[in-house]
Amino acid sequence: MEGTPPIYSLVDRASRTPLSYRVAENLQRIKVILGNSADLVTRTLHVPALSGRLVGLSWLEGLVDGVRQSEYIVASLQKGKSLQEGPARNLPEQGSAPREVQGIGETSHVVTRPRPRESEGLVDFLRQHLLAASDVSLGRTWEDVLKAVLNGRTALFVDGADQALLVETREVPARSVAEPEVESVIRGARDGFTEDLRTNTALLRLHLQSPALRFEEIRLGRQSQVPCNIAYVAGVAHPQLVQEVRSRLLRIASRYSFNLGVGALEQLIEDHPFSLFPTIHHSERPDKIVAQLVEGRVAIIVQGTPMVLTVPTLFWEFIQSPEDYYERPYLASFVRMLRFIMLATSLTLPSLYVALVSFHHEMVPPPLALRIAGGREAVPFPAVFEALLMEFSFEVLREAGLRLPRPLGQTISIVGVLVIGQAAVSAGIVSPVMVVVVALTAIASFTTPSYSVAISLRLLRFPMIMVAGTAGLYGIAWFTLVISLHLAALRSFGVPFLSPVVPFFGEDWKDVFVRAPWWAMRRRPHLYTRGSRQATAGLVPQPALFAERARRGNREKE
Repeated sequence: MEGTPPIYSLVDRASRTPLSYRVAENLQRIKVILGNSADLVTRTLHVPALSGRLVGLSWLEGLVDGVRQSEYIVASLQKGKSLQEGPARNLPEQGSAPREVQGIGETSHVVTRPRPRESEGLVDFLRQHLLAASDVSLGRTWEDVLKAVLNGRTALFVDGADQALLVETREVPARSVAEPEVESVIRGARDGFTEDLRTNTALLRLHLQSPALRFEEIRLGRQSQVPCNIAYVAGVAHPQLVQEVRSRLLRIASRYSFNLGVGALEQLIEDHPFSLFPTIHHSERPDKIVAQLVEGRVAIIVQGTPMVLTVPTLFWEFIQSPEDYYERPYLASFVRMLRFIMLATSLTLPSLYVALVSFHHEMVPPPLALRIAGGREAVPFPAVFEALLMEFSFEVLREAGLRLPRPLGQTISIVGVLVIGQAAVSAGIVSPVMVVVVALTAIASFTTPSYSVAISLRLLRFPMIMVAGTAGLYGIAWFTLVISLHLAALRSFGVPFLSPVVPFFGEDWKDVFVRAPWWAMRRRPHLYTRGSRQATAGLVPQPALFAERARRGNREKE
């Protein structure tokens, strides 16, 4: 392969090589493929039940549970039926005629090449009558063996068989299930995803115990072969959406040698890679992912990261919080509308201040205008430069607080803002009103639940301030129109980003700016599930005396 390093070419050639009938050759070859790695362990032993036939084991230390391996493999091979008992009596015995050896490695005791049926019978006897493990798969090529060993399985080679048994003995180091720190809630589930793929799929199964929940596996990276699962609910998710997700992941899997992480994967499969706004949602909460799955979305789970991606994604989901669905609808709707107001405030407040101070003095009440003018009397810079300087300083302090250890970072952020703000006002570099405006902007930005959208708004504040300093309120209106048109043009896996506002679907407005009661949200989103029903009528709370009458009326309506 052109442009492929030599070590990768060696692995590719070895992966296409069939397994040998000799244990020593197989063990030596896996050492060569993995570069005689320090964590690679090999072992040979004779199996009494197979008349002393030689068996080889190979695994990676640190990925294998030693107790399970000893109990399910080693102890099982040391006992069991004799070769001449039951189904084993027709298996090939050790021969005395040597066969030609091609390859590398030490020699084991001489075996004859059995016929294919005899080789399969030997492997089947081991799997069905000797090994006590519940998950034992068959490896016919070196590619199968390497994938299994790198994933924590133990490879078992037998003299006289050109196939390997791959026994599940994995014990991957992983942290325990805990509540996500970024998406913590007062009411709701306390579990969160971890870096282990199977733990994450198990959490989804616990929250959604439905036979319609499906998982499909795709390996990412030609060399890394990191497992990735596509999760969806059959009969709810649109088949074309599932196929689109599958095709995009397969395109990435065949073009990259290594998995670059969930962040890079998100950028490689999104519809608009040059947009500031994310069009793929991610979360660490199983309950949130399950809620999106039952609406018809598709989840992407990658080994090694606690973040799970969901597609398609709408803009309004970045403003919503899991807390909204655990509280009563009136409180949830009030808090959600407050977030929308704070989002607009965090984007436009510094720009509005610059526009009013620089161009539209008549719109400011006279007492406030006099105070602003008095505060700016000793400031040598124009308002636009003053705003850019304060915003840049605050971003530096925020970034420094994130990179430092948490207790120290919080202290540096708070003390830095207080000290630098007071020093800047005392030195006459900025006005007191500007410090208040920047502080209110920062507080408003903290109410946005999505960190990705909050970063996008922080970046957009700088060009909006410059436009406000150039064209005043007209510039702000023009810039806001450009952002709105850009959002309306975005797509997430073919679904309009601003749906159900643009295009308009009145039925779906029940969960956009406000959160309607649960009994009122009976249908799924229209654009990617065609408005299929997720609940029947008759969910409105009512006294038991009227329940039968209501059910009778609902049956007549349906």
